[in-house]
Amino acid sequence: MTKKQVPEGYLFTKGYTYYVFALICLLMMFDFASRMIISALLPLIKAEWGLTDTQSGSLVSAVYWCMFIFVIPISILVDRWSRRKAMAIMSAVWGIACAAGAMVTSYLPFLVTRSLIGVGEAAYAPAGTATISAIFPEKRRTVMLGIFNAFISIGMVVGMMLGAYVAQRWGWRTALYIVALPGLIVSVLIYFTREYKTVPLEQTVQAPAANGAEARKQTLTKSQIIRSFFSKPSLIAAYVSFATASFCYVSIVTFLPTYYVRVRGVSLQMATTMASAPIILIIIAGAIGGWIVDRWMLKELRARLYFPCISYTISAIALMCAFLLFSNGSLVWHYVFLLVGFFAATAAGPACMAVTQEVVHPGVRAMAYGVGLVFQHMLGSAPGPMVTGALSDGYGMSVAMGFAGGINMIGALVLFIGSFYYLKDRNSVGKVTLTAEN
Repeated sequence: MTKKQVPEGYLFTKGYTYYVFALICLLMMFDFASRMIISALLPLIKAEWGLTDTQSGSLVSAVYWCMFIFVIPISILVDRWSRRKAMAIMSAVWGIACAAGAMVTSYLPFLVTRSLIGVGEAAYAPAGTATISAIFPEKRRTVMLGIFNAFISIGMVVGMMLGAYVAQRWGWRTALYIVALPGLIVSVLIYFTREYKTVPLEQTVQAPAANGAEARKQTLTKSQIIRSFFSKPSLIAAYVSFATASFCYVSIVTFLPTYYVRVRGVSLQMATTMASAPIILIIIAGAIGGWIVDRWMLKELRARLYFPCISYTISAIALMCAFLLFSNGSLVWHYVFLLVGFFAATAAGPACMAVTQEVVHPGVRAMAYGVGLVFQHMLGSAPGPMVTGALSDGYGMSVAMGFAGGINMIGALVLFIGSFYYLKDRNSVGKVTLTAEN
């Protein structure tokens, strides 16, 4: 039998590459379904247990606090051990934790189960991002990361709409059981896939020799690895943008059904549908943003940071208009600005993800993305819902949501500054050829 040809730039045949990619995307979808189903269930849980908005926000924040705590040690394991095994094992952990949440009867035990979901999800994004960056050629990296990101929105919609539908008919606990099962199935499938071989932590240096300088391999020290994450302005800019975008997105999505119930006075089912519709419409935003960046980079490499800078600016303005200018006015204009804000923010994400894979040694790509997740969760996802909930308790939900939307302007500013350093940071990384497992 003739062995299938591996195309240039790919790690495997195209068919197998897209099979692995599909499994990673499905895990992303079930990841966010199990993570964000809580948004649809909050009104029911809040009523049953008498929670404040701050406590409700903490049920979402708990996931991200645990991801923040565990992402670095687990990312090191991902880079030095196995991407596929880490994804499989940790996705099983978050599925079991999600199901366990259906068994508790009070706020604190439920907070613990939501925290355990964060432990399981800490390995997934770094391993998935590093794997996608390795199995596709660089010229397709951003668009594939964009498609990967699209499954965030798909997962949110699945979690919110399925959660609301099941919860109103059979209770919110049944919804948690149902959303936990698919991730467990995919975790088994991904365990048996192939991946790239673990990359030695070495760099090529010019060393003195009898007849002049010669290239030699040098093992990277821990201090060199740490410095590589914090000495490159373009990478720091990407990290800060992770935090601001996540603060905005997670806060708004968490409280959007509650916002429509409270401010617009609609039923939970209608509120969930209204909250899900904008997310459905922006599913393709990441892929479109990635395609634009890949095309723009053929002429200007700094487009990697220029594009998200522009997109986050548009997003901040649109979301502030949606919640501050049209919060109680025209629903049509509110939706238009909400959609534009979500679309622009989602389109910006893949370019920033790609930066974390391009300005560091290939042997620490998962760790590089993991450090980004520390920024994202410590400064964005974790405090976002709690801060937004506290602002809502004090100043009203419209003001809180408008504040969350405006945070993206900070991300735009730091990306503009980082664009001046991107080429230097990119050129400082030596070329390393990745190879597939046997």
